[in-house]
Amino acid sequence: MSRKHETRPRPLPPGLTHATRLTSARVRALAAVVAALVLTTAALADVRFYRINKKGQETQTEFVFNTDETGCHNLPLARNVHRVAQVRFEYCEVFTKADCDQSSIVEANWGGKRKRSKDKQHPTTRLSPGAMWLLSETGNVKIKSWRCQ
Repeated sequence: MSRKHETRPRPLPPGLTHATRLTSARVRALAAVVAALVLTTAALADVRFYRINKKGQETQTEFVFNTDETGCHNLPLARNVHRVAQVRFEYCEVFTKADCDQSSIVEANWGGKRKRSKDKQHPTTRLSPGAMWLLSETGNVKIKSWRCQ
């Protein structure tokens, strides 16, 4: 190699080493990746419905579509639901009649650890984010539609 093509590293500010420079570059790259992941997962809102089967076990209700979209959604058939879980929506509501008929709104109780938030201390029709919204303490409730905002 000739001396013309050799590159010398730039001088570093006092107190920094070449290892520090590499670490800083890696940290900046990792921060950029994390920021991109946060932006892409922020839109992944979802609502899930669970029922109690004949064996007394909780199973996720299958073939429920548009669970990641806001607005009112009808189920093709009434479904038995025991528990509702929702993430990244402001709130969700469930109904026993189609087209989110307000006269058929279902009240739910928070079944997880008691929180300080008021919406999880008393029965409510607006289900805030969480996985333990119980529609019934003992069995299933027939649900025909839901709305998430």
